[in-house]
Amino acid sequence: MSIIPVSITSKSKIIILSMFVVLVVGCTPQEPPFPTAIPTTALSPDVQAEQTLYTYYSALKSRDYDLAASLFYSESGIGKSDLIRLWNDNDASGWRIIGFEIVDSQHFDENRIIYFIQIKQDGLEPQQYSTINVLHFDGNQWLVSNALLDKIELNLRPKTQNQITIIPGILLRSVSGIEIWINITNNSNQSVIWGDNGKTCARLFGDNFTSNFPCLPSRVVIEPGQARDVQLIFAVNALEYPNLPKELEISLLRLFENSHDTWGVRFELETDVP
Repeated sequence: MSIIPVSITSKSKIIILSMFVVLVVGCTPQEPPFPTAIPTTALSPDVQAEQTLYTYYSALKSRDYDLAASLFYSESGIGKSDLIRLWNDNDASGWRIIGFEIVDSQHFDENRIIYFIQIKQDGLEPQQYSTINVLHFDGNQWLVSNALLDKIELNLRPKTQNQITIIPGILLRSVSGIEIWINITNNSNQSVIWGDNGKTCARLFGDNFTSNFPCLPSRVVIEPGQARDVQLIFAVNALEYPNLPKELEISLLRLFENSHDTWGVRFELETDVP
């Protein structure tokens, strides 16, 4: 699963501002009023964060995409010019936000607040859906991301067996899941096969949880001299398990000429963040 707004190219696609969107039904979203006369510095951190979120969605509603992009959390992996172009493309396709409502919020820590939002849109179905935004306190201001909580460069040592080298690169944690990108490089003279349909190809371990990554329906095949990046997605609820994971296990690797002899590797994840 990716963690940024998705461009709309047809009536069947929906802009998604979080990695995990749940459809809801309810009353028509209404924007809460904010006291514009009060200086921002006089507001509590909670009110500052909520006002930033309100300004962000109001800008999207009024098509002030420059303002909306200036309030977006840049570490989520998309540049401001890309966001503006994306929103303009969506607008040209007939999509627009016409209403929004902050349904609930929860502090994750002193620098991150999770908001649950109902969006009303025009031009696409469904007319109303829910999404998650995380507000990050960064550079003395609150900024809006999708459901992203952390983006971490793992900086781990690669592990090699049978001339197959594996290294995890980036960990992305959202409110409802953890995504890890790994690279598999084949330096042998045989094809390497990873996976077996219906089985588990990777496991993620943390405090009081284990999450499985099922093998892809089509086995991953890497030819001699080639490399491949693979996205692993684990369903881990950060509200239930707030600590970052500690270990990653990758299994069911085998060489083509010896397809019954499988092996795996295990990494300790150094994911402590300030």
